[in-house]
Amino acid sequence: MSNPTTPFLNKPSSSSALPTPNPPPHRLARPALLTLGTLRALFGAAVLVSPAPLLGLFGLDLPPHLAFLGSMIGARDLILGEWMVLSDPKMASLLVGCGKGRSGSTGLVGARGAVWASVAADLLDAVVFGLAFGRGDVGGKAAGMTIGGALVFAFLGMDVLWLLK
Repeated sequence: MSNPTTPFLNKPSSSSALPTPNPPPHRLARPALLTLGTLRALFGAAVLVSPAPLLGLFGLDLPPHLAFLGSMIGARDLILGEWMVLSDPKMASLLVGCGKGRSGSTGLVGARGAVWASVAADLLDAVVFGLAFGRGDVGGKAAGMTIGGALVFAFLGMDVLWLLK
């Protein structure tokens, strides 16, 4: 028995409904993804090669015997940036010769996962430096620069996620 006041009770079963295709990403999604990924990869590569001077710009003065920690930060950012860039099949084809994802798609394969990982890393950086500042382990300049930079990049990452919707 149908009820005219509640139209959702007469809804067709899900087996007969056709799946709706995902809408294409915003026209700025690809350039935003590539810009954010390239910036992150370049920063990571620079910190990987020369950690002490670059981290010194943020007020982080690492003793020489701990320079490897800066290189670890650089390696992480380099990998996250590359993941974002290579999630675009056109860039993957150009850089490493693999232009299609596993599904044969030419869309932005895995881009959302790459950007979410980047946003998570940035937000965790902000939390870690906030806690370190609270304990007195880092100075105000180091905490402010690092937390500010992390939040700016997290915000940019969220913008890219919005464009990829």
